Amino acid sequence: MDAYGQDARGAAPTVPGLVPWQVLFLALTFGLFAPRQPLAAACALALLVAFSDFPRRMVFRAFPLLIGFGVGWFLASAAMPHIPTDIPTWMLERETVRVTGRVAGTESCPGRMLRVLVDDASVVRAGGEVVPVPGRFLWNWQYPAQRPAPGAVVSVTTRVRPARGYLNPGGWDTAFHWARQGVFWRGWSSGSKGNPEVTARDDGLRARLARAVAFGGDGGSDVGQGRAVLAALLTGDRFHISQETTDLLRRASLSHSLALSGMHVGFAAGIGVGLAWLAGWLAPSILLRVPRPKLAVLCAAPFVAGYVWLGGASPSLVRAGIMFAAWGVLLFAGRERVLLDGLFLALALILGVSPLSAYDLGLQMSACAVAGIAVFGSPLWCVVEKACERVARGAAGLRPVRHGDGYGRRSLIERILRGVCGILIMSVCANLALLPLMAWNFGVIPLGLHLNLLWLPLLGLVVIPLGLCGLVLFLLPGLADVAQVVFGAAAWLLDCGLGVLSRLDAVGAMPELAVLRPLWPQTLGYALACVAVVFAVNRLSRRAMAAALAGLVLLVAPSLVQGVADSHERVALVLYDTGQSQALCVECPGGRRVLVDAGGGMPGFDIGRAVVGPALSLGRAPRVDLAVLSHPDTDHYRGFTHLLKLFDIGTFVDSGIWPHGEEVAGLRALVREAGVPERIVRAGERLDLGPDLWLDVLYPDERRKAGGNNASLVLRLVWKGRGLALLPGDVEIPAIGGLLAGGADVRCDVLVLPHHGSRSSFSPELYDRVAPKLAMASAGFMNYRRYPNAEVREALAQRKVPLMTVADCGRIRVVWDGADSPPRVERAVYAAGR
Repeated sequence: MDAYGQDARGAAPTVPGLVPWQVLFLALTFGLFAPRQPLAAACALALLVAFSDFPRRMVFRAFPLLIGFGVGWFLASAAMPHIPTDIPTWMLERETVRVTGRVAGTESCPGRMLRVLVDDASVVRAGGEVVPVPGRFLWNWQYPAQRPAPGAVVSVTTRVRPARGYLNPGGWDTAFHWARQGVFWRGWSSGSKGNPEVTARDDGLRARLARAVAFGGDGGSDVGQGRAVLAALLTGDRFHISQETTDLLRRASLSHSLALSGMHVGFAAGIGVGLAWLAGWLAPSILLRVPRPKLAVLCAAPFVAGYVWLGGASPSLVRAGIMFAAWGVLLFAGRERVLLDGLFLALALILGVSPLSAYDLGLQMSACAVAGIAVFGSPLWCVVEKACERVARGAAGLRPVRHGDGYGRRSLIERILRGVCGILIMSVCANLALLPLMAWNFGVIPLGLHLNLLWLPLLGLVVIPLGLCGLVLFLLPGLADVAQVVFGAAAWLLDCGLGVLSRLDAVGAMPELAVLRPLWPQTLGYALACVAVVFAVNRLSRRAMAAALAGLVLLVAPSLVQGVADSHERVALVLYDTGQSQALCVECPGGRRVLVDAGGGMPGFDIGRAVVGPALSLGRAPRVDLAVLSHPDTDHYRGFTHLLKLFDIGTFVDSGIWPHGEEVAGLRALVREAGVPERIVRAGERLDLGPDLWLDVLYPDERRKAGGNNASLVLRLVWKGRGLALLPGDVEIPAIGGLLAGGADVRCDVLVLPHHGSRSSFSPELYDRVAPKLAMASAGFMNYRRYPNAEVREALAQRKVPLMTVADCGRIRVVWDGADSPPRVERAVYAAGR
C-alpha cells in the first residue's frame, strides 16, 4: 500500500468508507455541538442518518445514532463552563488593584507579548481588602522583563475585567474560548508598568534552549527574524516574531507553519523515517525481522516524543502526538486503513478526555486536513502518479521497463516529480477540506498555496533537521559554539526565504481573496458535496446524485432566502460592536449596503480584518456599495484599510478634510490604488441610496477647513421624507451648536450619540430637536472614559429616551419594515451576565 492507501500495483482507487463505530462516533460528535448550535447539529445528524449505510434499514439506523447524539449532547452540556454572571462593583468601577497568584503556564505571542495564566488569584484593593478571584486570571504582559516559571508567584498592579471580546453575530466568541480553559478575567500591563513581581524566572532546559536559538547564546536583545522563526519552529516560542513577519506569512498562506501542530510532528517523524531507511540500506537483514513501516514508527517515536516536549506539550502538539500513536498502533496491528482509522481513534481518545475540545479550532482544522488527505489523496494520486511517470520517462527518453509486477528503478526526475506532486496533493486535499472552516473563521482565503511547495520542503528537509541537530550539539559539552553555527545556518535559510516572500509580496504575487462567510446550511452543503464525490469515486451513482442534490439545496438556499429578504421594502441600521470605536451599516432595499465608518483600535490590531470584515461578509458577498468616512480619526478609519484592499467598494465618501500624518496619507493612497471612486461632500448634498431613500449631509459646510472631531460629517437617514436616524460622527458642542443654529431638520427615530456619548458632545437641545424614540452609543465594554457620560444618560432618561450601547447589548440592529412603521429593535446578541 502507498501513503494514501492505494495498492502499489495500480488497482483502481477507492475512497475508504466508515465502519459502524465511526458512524456512531460522528453522531456523538454532532451531539457535542448541540448545546450551542442545536439546529445545525440536528440537521447534521439527519444527514448522517440519511446517507450512512449501517444498518441498511433506516429505522434501525436512526435509533443508535440518536443515542450517540444524545450522549454527545449530555457530555458537552455537563462540561460547559459556568461563566460568572455577577461582575464585582470594584471591577465595574475600573478600580486599579494588585493581583497576586500562582503561574499555571505561559504562552508567547508575536510582538513580544506573554500570556500568563494565573491560578489562585486574589486582588488587594486600595483599602487593603483582599478579594479572591474565581477561576483563572489571564495576564497579558507586553514587553516582559522576564518569563515566569510554572508555579512561581507573580503580582502586578492593573485593572481587572471579564474576558470578553467583540459581540457580533457569527463573530469569535472570546468569552467561551477562554472559559473552556477556566479563564474568566484578564488584565494587561506593559514592561515595568504596574510594578510586576516574579518570584522565579523560567530557567528550565526548554527555556534555555529557546534562548540559545533566539539570541545566539550571547544574551543580547536583538533577534533577527530568521532566528525568531527558528525559535518558533523548534520550541514554539513566537515571542520575537514581528507583526510584519506574521502578516507576511499569513498573506503567503504559510501561517500554519508557525503554529506547532501535526505538520511539525510529521517533520520530526520524518527524521525517524529517514533513519529507518538508512538502517535498512546499511543492514538489509534488519528488515527481515522488522518491516520498514514498523521500523519507521519505532525510529520516529523518540523524535515525536522529544518534539512534543520541546514545543511545551501544547494542546495542538499533544493531539498530534496522540494521532501519531494511534497510527503507529494500527500499523503494528496490520491495519490497512491507517490514516482514516487512526484519525478516528485519536479523536475518540481526545474527545473522550475533553469533550469541549470539539470546539477547538486547531483540532477542527487538523481533523479536517487529515480527513481530506485520507479521503481524496488516493484518487488524486492515482491520476498524478501516471502523469509523473510519463513526464519523467519522456524527459529521459526512456520507455517503461517491466520487472515482475512493477517498473524498473525510477529515475531522479521521476522521484523529484513524485515528491513535488505528493506535497501538492496533500496541500490541495487539506485545503479543500479546510475551505469552509477558513471561510467561516477568517472570511479571507490566501491564494499562495503554491508557496507551500517551496516553504514546507525547506522547513521539513533542511531547517528543522538542522535546528534539532543544533539543539543536540548545544547539550553536548564543549559544542555550544558549533551549535550556534548550525543555528545560524538554519536562520540564514529562513531569512532568505522571508526575503523571497517579501519580494513576491512587493510585486503583488501573494494575493488574498475576501469570501462570503458561509452559514451553517452552506457548510453542511459543502460537506455533502464532498460526500457526493466519495460516492462517485466508489461508483455509487444513485447515492452520489442524492448527496449532490441535497448539498446543492443547502448551498443555495441561504442565498435565496437572503435575496427574498432583500427584496422587501425594509431598511435597517446596524451598529456593530467594535469596542471604543464606531462602525455603522445601513441595509437598504435590494441588498445595497452603506458603511459609515469602519472602526479602529490599537496599532497592530486590524479591526477591519478581525471584526468589521467578518461581520459584513457573514452570509453575504464581501461588497459595500458606499463607504462613508465621517472624519479621519483612527477609531473611525483604521478598519477601512482591510476593506479597501479586499472588499468590493462602490464609492468612497468623505468630507475632504484630512489631517497630516503618515497613516492618513496611507489610507488616501489606498483609496486611489484600489481604484475606488472618491466623492467629497459637504452640507446640503444628498447621497442617494435607492428609491425614496437617501442620506442628507447636514454638516460641515464649505466654510469648515480645520480637521478634528468638529469636522465630522453629520448625516440624516431619510426614507420617503421621514427621518430614520441621525449619524453625527464625533461632533462636539461647538459643531452641534452651529448645526442647530442653521435650522437643519434633525428629527429622527434613532439618534446615534455623537462622540460615543462623551461629555464634550452633551447637548440637551440636540436631544430635544431630534426627539428620538431610541438612542444608541458605540461605547466599549468597561471603557476607561466611562462613555456614555453620566450627564448624557441622565438627560436621556429624563426625556424617557431608551439608551442602548454595544457595551451592554453587543451589535444593535434597528429595522423599519415600512416607511410608516415604527422602529423595531432586534434582540441584542448579548445580555448582561451571559
